[in-house]
Amino acid sequence: MIKRLFSSFGSMLVSPKRLATRSWGTEFYARMLRRLLQQGNQRDLHWLRAQIDGSVVPSPALFKVNAVMRNVGGVDVAMVSPKSSALTTASEQRVIIYFHGGGYVFGSPKSHHGVIAQLAVDSNCLVIAPDYRLAPEHPFPAPQDDCLAVTKAVAKAYPQSQLILAGDSAGGALAIMAALELGALELEQSARAGGSGVKGADRLVLLSPWVDPLASEGTIQSNADNDFLIGPFLAKSYGALMQSDTTISPRVRVLDADLTHLPPTLIQCGDGELFFDQIQAFAEQAEQAGADVTLSNFAGQFHVFQALSPVLKDARRAMQEIARFIVAK
Repeated sequence: MIKRLFSSFGSMLVSPKRLATRSWGTEFYARMLRRLLQQGNQRDLHWLRAQIDGSVVPSPALFKVNAVMRNVGGVDVAMVSPKSSALTTASEQRVIIYFHGGGYVFGSPKSHHGVIAQLAVDSNCLVIAPDYRLAPEHPFPAPQDDCLAVTKAVAKAYPQSQLILAGDSAGGALAIMAALELGALELEQSARAGGSGVKGADRLVLLSPWVDPLASEGTIQSNADNDFLIGPFLAKSYGALMQSDTTISPRVRVLDADLTHLPPTLIQCGDGELFFDQIQAFAEQAEQAGADVTLSNFAGQFHVFQALSPVLKDARRAMQEIARFIVAK
């Protein structure tokens, strides 16, 4: 960690060029994260997982929440709630399920504890974060099945609450998939005589969602020097997830999914990230399908910059926007 910090600082002195709309601090963190991913792409996956889980950005929000591990729908989850006295009332009104990113191969509620805690504090809601199975040990559709199982179980456990699904990167795709499949289940059950099953998600929050893992052109190339994500890692991660399965599944490439029944959706991304153009395409497709979409593009920012809300002004602003969207009537 210390070595990457000094190495990134040194690179800023040697090669200070950056996007015109990007602050020095944003560029510094983008370079530091890129070095971590480059190292991880050359080393054992378990090394990268340990590094990611151990590199949580110190956040004041971590001291303002309670966190416990539970099993929901057969999947271990972190249940994170603010310590405020108003929690009971708030949690009865809204419950958030947060799906972490990590290319389906790394990440956990621990690695995303800072983001989850900030989300819980800002929205005064209970946040449930599935520790879903990862590839390559558990290839497709294990992550998708785990996330859907948790979503269905939470929807049944909190029938009177607003249900908000949220996720970043690959977790964004998992959130989209869960929202669509839960919505389809609601329609199926409501069509039955006297049926009264689970209800669909009320809102969807997407942070830099990875909606097209097959993309190899566009901003995947033009933003290669601006983002911390690297193309070879993305290709390796998708290969680890799908393995010998050559099917292009809409549960992973959600650009191919039927977006007709998406709930009101907030999408955030940075115009310096690799996924910028595919996210714009997804937002357009969702709107054409009839979804109520709010798209927020942050100038100069990289992939999932919101994770750095304790140190980046744009990230704090983004997290506040998410909280407003969640609690809006």
